[in-house]
Formats: sequence, structure tokens, C-alpha cells
Amino acid sequence: MKHLFLFTISPVQSFISQARKTQDLWAGSRMLSAFVAKVYEAIEREKGIVIFPSKISESMPNRILASFDFTKTDKELKDLGKKIADEVAIELYELTKKAEIKIGETEYPKIKTAFETQLKNYFSTFWVFVPCTEETYANDYEKADRLLGAVKNSRTFTQNPEQGRKCSLSGEQNALVVYKSNLPTFTSNETVAQVSNPNINEGEGLSAISYIKRFYPFRKDKDKKEFDSTADIALLYTLTELKKIQAKGSDLFLNEFAICFNEKNIDEVDGQLFFEENFTKKYFEKHNINPNFLHPAKIKRETIQKIAKQNNLPFTKYYAILLFDADSMGAWLSGEYLNDRENKLQDFHKHISSLLSGFADYAKNYVDGLGSDKIKKGRTVYAGGDDYLGFINLHYLFEVMKHLREQFKQQVSERLKEEVLINGVKGKFQFNIENPEMSFSAGISIAHYKTPLSEVLTWARKMEKEAKNLETDKKDKFGIAVLKKSGEIHKAVLNFKDTNGSYFSDNLQKILDYLSDEKYSSNFINVLERELSLFDKNFEYRKRIVISEAKRLIENSRNKQKTPKNENEKVLELVEEIYNSTDERTEYKDNHFHNTLSICDFINRKLQGND
Repeated sequence: MKHLFLFTISPVQSFISQARKTQDLWAGSRMLSAFVAKVYEAIEREKGIVIFPSKISESMPNRILASFDFTKTDKELKDLGKKIADEVAIELYELTKKAEIKIGETEYPKIKTAFETQLKNYFSTFWVFVPCTEETYANDYEKADRLLGAVKNSRTFTQNPEQGRKCSLSGEQNALVVYKSNLPTFTSNETVAQVSNPNINEGEGLSAISYIKRFYPFRKDKDKKEFDSTADIALLYTLTELKKIQAKGSDLFLNEFAICFNEKNIDEVDGQLFFEENFTKKYFEKHNINPNFLHPAKIKRETIQKIAKQNNLPFTKYYAILLFDADSMGAWLSGEYLNDRENKLQDFHKHISSLLSGFADYAKNYVDGLGSDKIKKGRTVYAGGDDYLGFINLHYLFEVMKHLREQFKQQVSERLKEEVLINGVKGKFQFNIENPEMSFSAGISIAHYKTPLSEVLTWARKMEKEAKNLETDKKDKFGIAVLKKSGEIHKAVLNFKDTNGSYFSDNLQKILDYLSDEKYSSNFINVLERELSLFDKNFEYRKRIVISEAKRLIENSRNKQKTPKNENEKVLELVEEIYNSTDERTEYKDNHFHNTLSICDFINRKLQGND
């Protein structure tokens, strides 16, 4: 008899998001992917067939759907489900052993009991078996999904009262590992392990799970950074260009800077060390860098700054987080849009799973510089096909937004309709909606490299949520927020495509180009904002007045030496398109319209190196 097996693990989003460093964020995602991959392998060992996801990858979803063809009693099913789910505990135990070695035989015994207790109670796994037949697959899947939700809602938990200093990452469990210096408040030598490692900052205290995240995957060589810092992402374009300059000449200025920190590769040097404000004895001591490196490194850094200035390469301090999630994914997986779902849902699951896995690999490779163009544009935290989280350099932001949305359409949405095997016969899936298209909604947050990572990530999620929850029938939008160092926030929600069917990010890039080439002053944006505040939001002829005034201001801001007057109409068309495409709700339209222009101005100034 056939059974469907549905598995998931928790927590996911909160576990990944509890991060002070990009390494923490990346490690949280990789750990969960490794756990799910072990479950995937266990299912295959037990002769199960995994339907979703289609393969093991670096970024695994937190949910697995599989089928088993056997006859078993309820007890045997329970034992098998537990055996498969126990793979998570086994993998976590292996990480515990590595952490024990890393902490050391002197310090670990002091925290052994608390360390293992915290880990034992942290993750929960949920699974269900549901009898299934080929004819009732759709209903059986729906039942399995419903039962899994019920199991999660009725979870059991173990109370683990703790008193003392809380973890610097999660703020939940007790801190068990601290940097070997002055003990943080609310800790004692008997209850914490003191370690000397540059990956733990002075005053920082980590719980068991946070310690494992910080050092994952516990490589045997020296502690090198596994993931780019926010400063690395902000400087990505400039450092890439400087590497090209070094490769063409005889001056090894980047290598010499790395040697100052006992590194052979410039990529191993923390990006924050390229900024003057961090070249202080206090900063070096806080980040466990030998203060003797300060003077020689400062001289080499000034050489790098000089070469960068000669080549118009700014040291940008801002970066972006890009987050997207497929729209109405639950409806697609349930077969809501599929004709004859009762007979075709299983094959549809296999097809969509394969397409999403392929796109996930593509998205990661494209952003990380492993694609056909070999240009690194940022770093991917996870790419699951139907969702994505990554850090993007501002120079590439609009290009990446457009390309990933375009490729999602080509590699996933359009291929849903291609010819595949359905019930063993070649055919095409038919849908009960006109022009069926899968889309995704995205959230983007732009911030200074020193802005707390948790805040930047929160804003990215908030903007994605605003894009999905906008009170319109159509999703396929992106929300973008700029977190200024002053604390001011500009945000806007826009369609991925404008009213002409073109990608809206192209319009934003064109505005950016006009400003960066100094063809137009950004003064027209600031003046337009002041004047918009004087207009009645409900005035019947409001749009006509806005566009008319924008036309006058654009002419006044034109650089008459660089820009012919006929360019004005092109700029005005872009401004009008932005006005047409911003939030349809009257009470928000002005804010989103002006904020969109202000965001372009902000990005331009930061790409020019203005702090």
C-alpha cells in the first residue's frame, strides 16, 4: 500500500534571523539545509521516493514530501517516521562533538550539561504518514498537509528554566561561551566557558546553538571567514575593479595590504578595514587584531585609497538585502489552478519541484559569480527556488532584481506549460485560470554596513510582506526601503513591471544613470517633494499638476553643458511612469512616488562615495 510522508522542522525563520554577523545568518541556513538533506537521504535509504524537493542542494526547503510503497502497521509507521526524523538529532550530536573539541577539554566540562540540554530542546521535527492511492493523490496530499499543520499546532515542549546572562544572538537561552577576558555581567567562571577566538567579540556571550552557528561548519584549518561581511558586500564592486587594476600592473598594493594582517589573500581581510573610521587602536583591540598592524596597514590603505580615487572607484558604505518569495505557492502546490488535479497533481508536483530546484541553482550561481558571466554581484544566504535571501552590492541591485524576476518567468513559470510525462504519457498541464503565471514578491532593504543586521533583515521581510499584502488583486511587486544612518527611512512598493510591460527596475536604473552622469541635478526631486505636500491629495487634477510641475523642475535641473533639451521628455516619461506605477491607494501614492525618486538619488550619492 502506498503512503505519503510529509516532514518539516522548526524553528526556521527565527533561527536563521537570529544573527549579529552575516556568518551567523549563512550558517543558520546551511545547518537547516544539512539537517533536511540527512532526512532526504534517510528516506531514500528506506526505499522512499522524494517528490519535493527534487534533489539535495546547498539550500534545502524546510519541508519534504515523499511516497512509500509498503504495507506496515501503525506502530511500524511510527517507528519509521521517528527513525527518519532522528537524523536531525544525529547530525546535531555530531556538531556537538565538534563544538566540544573547539571549546577545549578544560572549559567544556563546565558547560557540558547545559550545552547538551539547550541543543536537545531547541529543534522540533514534525511528520505524518497518510495512506494514498494514485486515484486519490490530490485529496491525500491535502489531508497530509492539514494533519501536519495540526501536529505542529499541538506540539509538546520541555520547560527549561534558566537564570543568568542571555545569548547575544537570540536573547533567549543562557550564554554559555564568552570571550576570554573580563567576564560579562551576570556570568561566573563556573557557569561559562571562556575561549580566545577572533570570531567571538569581547563582551559577547553565545548559547549552545549560537556557538555552533558562529563556527559552523567547523573546518580543521585556521578560522577563516566562511561568508562575506556587510562591508565586503558594500565594497564588492570597487574591490573587484581594484583586483583588475592590480592584475594589469606590477604594484601588488592589495596583496601588501593583506600581508599586513598576516593574510595571503585580500578576500580574507575584513572589509571594515578599508574604512578610515575603523583604523584606531580601540577598533583593533575590540576585534582581536594585533595593534602593531595599525601603522603599516594604514600606509598601505592610503595607497589603495589613492589608486581608487584615480580610477573613480568610491568606497561605498551601503549594501542591500534582497528577499523574495513565490506568490500563492500554497495554491500552486495544492493544485488549485490545475485542471484534473485529482489525476495530475502528483506529476505536477514532480515537475514544479524540478523547475524550482533548477532555478535555485541558477539564482545562487548568478549572484555569487559562478554563472556564465563570472561576475560576483553579492552572496546568497539561501536559494530554495520559490524563495531567496541574499546580500547584493548596490552597483548591481537593479540589474539583479530584473534578471532574477526575468529568469524566474523563463525557467519556472513558462515551463509549467511545457510537454512532460503525465501518467506515463507525454502531454501538457492545463490550467483553470487565464494566462497562468507564477510570480514572486520581493523585499529589499538598503543600509549602512554598521546598521545592526537584525534590523536590516527585519525591514527586508517587512517590505516583502507589504508587497504581498498590498490591497490589489495582482501581486508580483517589490517593496524597497532605505535605512539612513540618521534613522530616517524611505520606502516604496512598486510593480515589477510598469504600465507598458517593461521591468520597472529599468526605469529606476535610467533615473540613476541620469543622476550619476550629472546630466541632471537631483534638486528637482527635493523641490517636488516640498511642493507635493501643498497639494490636496484628493484633488481631481492632481496628476496633471504633478507632471506639469515635474516638467518645469526637470528643465531647471538640466545640466545644459552635458544634456540637450530633448532629453527632458525622456526623463519626464520616466517620472510619469513612476507616478503611474506607485501604490494605487491615494493616501500612500505621494509618499511612494517621491520616496522612489529619493531612493534613486540616495543610491546615486552612495555609489559616488558620499557618506
